[in-house]
Amino acid sequence: LSLMMCGVQSPLLYQLLSVWPTIRFLRLGAELAAPLPAQPTQVQLYELILHRTLPPRVMEWLLHSSANSLRIFDCHAAPSTEYDPLVAQFSENLLSLRLFRHTQRSMALIRRCPNLRELVITQLSSFLPLGELPMTLEHLSFRSLSTVTTIPLTPIISAVDKLPRLRLLTCDASTEQNPDFAVLREKCEKKGIFISSGLRPIPMVSVVSIAPDTVCNTHMG
Repeated sequence: LSLMMCGVQSPLLYQLLSVWPTIRFLRLGAELAAPLPAQPTQVQLYELILHRTLPPRVMEWLLHSSANSLRIFDCHAAPSTEYDPLVAQFSENLLSLRLFRHTQRSMALIRRCPNLRELVITQLSSFLPLGELPMTLEHLSFRSLSTVTTIPLTPIISAVDKLPRLRLLTCDASTEQNPDFAVLREKCEKKGIFISSGLRPIPMVSVVSIAPDTVCNTHMG
């Protein structure tokens, strides 16, 4: 089930899950603030993708029956500390964790997931270390900002050395222009790790400043 748009106060998600209680894969792109149903959902999710952060009460309702079934968690922003009790219920069972930005909170979340097979960090930090990664990782994925090649690859190279089960490393084409990419590729080849740079880069958005008088003239026609 993919629900990317609905009213903030809409109960549509709750209604759909009551009609289809066997949903296992759920993608949400809308913010939700509608009053919760009286009974928690019985849906047992395998994958949850969040493009917006849900309020804690909504997350608790949504994952009420998924503590033992959730294996893939994809979120734009790592949940804050107020979600820790809920995260503790499913983090040890996660096999795949997919985050957009690498932050202090994402590092804390990764530490709570000791059995990960896959870790995806869309945007690496230019200054934060990767931290300790689960020794169970088989796939590590990251990207760079478009046209920017200054993201240091030293933490990735170090991770390749430390992860005994790593078999696949994926990145975007921009990463190939990084001065350290040759070292990373050589390290992967020696350890029998397949490296792929076929991911699409993160698009950059240009911000154009418009003079106030131009805005006024535009509105006046």
